[in-house]
Amino acid sequence: CGKGFLRLSYRSSQDLCPRCASDGVGGRTLLVALVCLAASAGVFAVFVGWLLASAGLTRGWAYAIGVFSALAFLAALVCANRDARRGWARLIRALPREVHTRDLAAARKASGNEGRVLHLDGIVAWTDAVGDMAEALRQAAQASAREFLLLTGLPGAIGSGLRLLCFETEAAFQAYTVPYEPDLGRAAGWYGGVWCTRVAICREAAERLPSRLETIVAHEMAHHLLRNVVGRGLPLWLDEGIAVHLAARVGGCLASPDAPLRWVRAASARGELLSGEKLFSLRRRELMARSNWRNLPDAAFVATVYAQSGLLVAFLRRSNEDALKRLLAGLRLTKDVSAGIRPCFGLTPEEVAQRCLDDLLAMPVSPHQWPPE
Repeated sequence: CGKGFLRLSYRSSQDLCPRCASDGVGGRTLLVALVCLAASAGVFAVFVGWLLASAGLTRGWAYAIGVFSALAFLAALVCANRDARRGWARLIRALPREVHTRDLAAARKASGNEGRVLHLDGIVAWTDAVGDMAEALRQAAQASAREFLLLTGLPGAIGSGLRLLCFETEAAFQAYTVPYEPDLGRAAGWYGGVWCTRVAICREAAERLPSRLETIVAHEMAHHLLRNVVGRGLPLWLDEGIAVHLAARVGGCLASPDAPLRWVRAASARGELLSGEKLFSLRRRELMARSNWRNLPDAAFVATVYAQSGLLVAFLRRSNEDALKRLLAGLRLTKDVSAGIRPCFGLTPEEVAQRCLDDLLAMPVSPHQWPPE
């Protein structure tokens, strides 16, 4: 039944007009076929496991054999027929296009505006913002890749699957991001989604905050470049620290070049500065649990984490730029940053954090009005 359904799906998708197929209709048809195949394999595995368990085999072994039998069933199904093999190949090619099409449709629905699609050197950008945004977005993306290369020594591959979505209003931005991250609050940018291929930014929020659109784009692009070059699993302080530092280099850091330093000094005066051990062990789940921007203590905690992380990366770069590049290059093999700090810098992570804080608290602060200490 599964093989016949897949053959039927392949033939029906072949009958679609080229325009419909390019819009992802064929991908949807084949996605239904994939779901049906997975369901039939699951039923097959449960049935085999139940039979073996009834025959006296232990339940764990019975269902393990059932799963392997289902995988063998799927492999035979895929390879047994030319139409099936061609259907799977078409499915693999169609899925990225299908996700891309649905993503733009979701952005248009959230905005209530058709918007414009822009092709920017391998990036598919969509915006409903007023004015010519193409050049600003292109320059911000290119500057982020250049600065990433200078910081890490690793070529930043943007990748052809990235979608950069620029919303004019906060209402549209929140309507788009809430299904993915309900607790974003009044953030101006977000990176994530399925396979982490979306960067969404809000022009209204970027202009309301003492920051610039280039800063927000650079921050989110830094996360994307890190995922592409180093991979997932980076500790929070390094992931956000590189993003904050790179954004400051590309677009300027908020209204003041020492705004993160002012956040750290204010946290120190309140007795809320994070120790090196706490900063290095902090998980994103803990940070998101306190990402309530309507609650002042939570907002101050999140701002302090971002500021400390960015300043720590800047301190490591000032101390020994080559050592920082070696540390980041080693992350492609292992994500244990704490173990890599001592060979690269000759200090334990706690000693690095303490020296960074001592250095920061001794720095003079310029008389800017934001953020207030």
